[in-house]
Amino acid sequence: MLKKRIIPSLLLDNRRLVKTIKFKEKKYIGDPLNAIKIFNEKFVDELIILDINSNKSKFGIDYEFLKDLFSECFVPVTYGGGISTVEEADKIFKLGVEKVSLNSSVLQNKKILNNFVKKFGSQSIVINIDIKKNFFNEYKVFNNKLNKIEKKLDLINYIKELEDIGVGEILINSVDNDGTMNGMNLELIEKTCKIVNL
Repeated sequence: MLKKRIIPSLLLDNRRLVKTIKFKEKKYIGDPLNAIKIFNEKFVDELIILDINSNKSKFGIDYEFLKDLFSECFVPVTYGGGISTVEEADKIFKLGVEKVSLNSSVLQNKKILNNFVKKFGSQSIVINIDIKKNFFNEYKVFNNKLNKIEKKLDLINYIKELEDIGVGEILINSVDNDGTMNGMNLELIEKTCKIVNL
């Protein structure tokens, strides 16, 4: 039986910790440094830190702030947000993270994923997929950067392609359940787990 692991996911927006509801209505909930200290004390297995604003910010990745954040983490960290080149990922790894999470950059160009896997290894690459139901109640890939459903992208084929390229993990986000406090989308978990062996 697989051991249960506790992996909190923290959302950053302009150096603030926020909570969203269905990827909207950003609500400030505190200082990320304090949250990290609390999770260190609770002995969580890992932390996922996602900067939900870095893709939309003209300033890009805030390396100085991340350096301060990661220096407080005493558990493995996965970071995602605004990473679109191997050079950016390399800078992030040098700050002390275990894994990087990619999303929008891979949606724009799946071919770049080969470069990340080749440079850092499969075990270091997480693909973050935001999934939302469309008008016909079908699960579709949601492009958060463009704030739209990718109508031409088949979810099952996309996930299989990512596995074939060699990513280490896939992180599934249910847009419809995000922040609603209604529990996990078990149907989506079951559907995606049947597709891959990751």
